[in-house]
Amino acid sequence: MNCIIQSANLDDHVFEVLADYVNIIGFTVKGGKSGVFLSSNNNFIACNTINNNNGGINLFKSNNSVIKNNTVHDNEDFGIHLAHSCSNIIAGNVVINDGYCDIYLIIIILVTLLLII
Repeated sequence: MNCIIQSANLDDHVFEVLADYVNIIGFTVKGGKSGVFLSSNNNFIACNTINNNNGGINLFKSNNSVIKNNTVHDNEDFGIHLAHSCSNIIAGNVVINDGYCDIYLIIIILVTLLLII
């Protein structure tokens, strides 16, 4: 069985996850700013269909989460977007036909310098 979750307002995320250890499994998610917006850690997002949003799955400062076996398509801007997020597993997803790009990564490389005097 697949339950459809749709935003009442296009300016709102369908799922806005700010708590850690949240599971979102087996939904059709559509009609929002982002289908799934994560700004938390250790989440599990699997087996969902995420379409017709501004963006599909958006991770912002979200670490150690698993995004797997989702179908993400026909979102206006992007399918999966990661910004300032580390140690996430993104596997087995079908990500196609999203406007700007299917997978969008913002990578920040931190360099530690060791000075020996």
